[in-house]
Amino acid sequence: MRFSLNRGFKNKLLISNVFVVAYLVSIFYYWLLINFYNPQWQIGYFYWLFTIPSAILALIGVGLTLAGGRIDKTSLYLFVIAIFLGAVAISRGDFNTAKSVIFFIVIISLVINFNISLNANHLNLLFLASLLLSVITYYAGIKDYGFFPGQSLSSMSQGLGWRVSLFPSLPESAFFSAVVLI
Repeated sequence: MRFSLNRGFKNKLLISNVFVVAYLVSIFYYWLLINFYNPQWQIGYFYWLFTIPSAILALIGVGLTLAGGRIDKTSLYLFVIAIFLGAVAISRGDFNTAKSVIFFIVIISLVINFNISLNANHLNLLFLASLLLSVITYYAGIKDYGFFPGQSLSSMSQGLGWRVSLFPSLPESAFFSAVVLI
């Protein structure tokens, strides 16, 4: 009996580790993607580069959660909310909202369920790498905003020459910087 309990614990630990690795790989993938995607480009194929990996991550996480039989109480509540909000959106004929809400809540509940967190060292390493890539993407012409004030290519005439950005898109840069500061 003791052997089976220990084996069950090891299986659940392996399932948790598989999802943690998949999650960390997806964080690195999205970090690379936002470094080299210019928001002025046509979205076209880039939409699929952004959405398909998150859908795969959600499916992996849900599958591992069902296989492991381990679900946190908070995650269960979030899953119920996702199903309810998705059903309401579908009943109104709003399939895009249903898809977005379900993916968003499922990913958050999986992160809570598997107790995933980035430590400060990894976050600071990503931030320093973002600074380095900021210089590279600026000189490659991928982004309009420089890494020092006064380097803006497109908004000098608008009085926004002081803007700097880690990524080609300003909101992602601001959000990432806020997460690092907090």
